[in-house]
Amino acid sequence: MSLFTVIFSVLILLLIFRIFKLHLRLNSDKDPAFKNLPKAVKLAILKESLLNEPTKGNLIKLTEFCRLENLTLPKEDYSPFIEEQVRISRTPDALALDNALFEKEASWLDSITPIEFEEAKEFLSENKNEFIAKTLTGILRFYSDEKIENSLQALIPDFQKAQDFLKGYQELKQYREESLSDEESLKKLRSKRNAWERSVEDSIQYLTQLEPTPGQAKQH
Repeated sequence: MSLFTVIFSVLILLLIFRIFKLHLRLNSDKDPAFKNLPKAVKLAILKESLLNEPTKGNLIKLTEFCRLENLTLPKEDYSPFIEEQVRISRTPDALALDNALFEKEASWLDSITPIEFEEAKEFLSENKNEFIAKTLTGILRFYSDEKIENSLQALIPDFQKAQDFLKGYQELKQYREESLSDEESLKKLRSKRNAWERSVEDSIQYLTQLEPTPGQAKQH
């Protein structure tokens, strides 16, 4: 087997690993409809594009958008992550190295708080169901375990079902840590992640269809 074949195979696995975290259902920022999307969705797409395709161009698009919308950017420069991505993609142990790099990239992107959290505050006193729905949507925008788990934990006093989502995510995380790095295992892992995301999305959809309520959100 040639070195090129080995590296290409590793890169395929690398991409499948990233798919566990990437949402991928968002439209591309190259889509003509992008400019008409809500700014919260635009931010999510730009962050996803950079994580999925770490390039200088995607970094510039994200930073320019954040400055335009007065969103706080991390002090740390993202550019070294892009350079590191290029370097490790040429090594036989790219998958293991990418795992550590991905966590750094995810942490950087998660420090740009999803806009849905700010939007949720507007509904806190008048419409608890919409507050919960916005918060859950924001949580689904996160990539790092820490942000997802902490945000779900903080939501429990207002929405008891967040406890179930937290437990489900922790089980998912354990499965991920115990999973092999072969293509089939990673596909199963992504399937489980999709199922967890769908359960959260089902609650979001249910909550947004309810009449506005200022009190405790209904559980679903």
